[in-house]
Amino acid sequence: MEITVQQSHALMSFLGNNADWNYLFENFGLDNIVEKIEKNNDLAGRLLTEFILTEDFGFDNVQSRKKNKTRVFLEERGIILTHKILRLLAENIRWSMIDFKRDQLQERIIRNPFGAGQQFTNFLIRIMVDQELGLI
Repeated sequence: MEITVQQSHALMSFLGNNADWNYLFENFGLDNIVEKIEKNNDLAGRLLTEFILTEDFGFDNVQSRKKNKTRVFLEERGIILTHKILRLLAENIRWSMIDFKRDQLQERIIRNPFGAGQQFTNFLIRIMVDQELGLI
């Protein structure tokens, strides 16, 4: 059974709400992440699809939960850019390959939002630094 629109929105919301956007902003610049994803839309979408299908999302610790609770919210420009990053990725995910039940997304992501956010942050870091991915 293919993933529904509501499930895809929930998935991207959980990943986005729990990502460490301040770390990404400070170390890479959100504009730079947007630019890299825009230049590599198809490949970035394929990589995120593989990430969603294969990531364990089990990495969760007290430090990550504490950090997420105390994080400083970005200014309006930062919020606009984080939404753009999520939109660009969501537009290019191979949704037809994802089955919410079969792939146990609720158990893997929604029930462990801190671990999912941490792993999504790591995914975006990898997009920025891993030259072997073939991103320009």
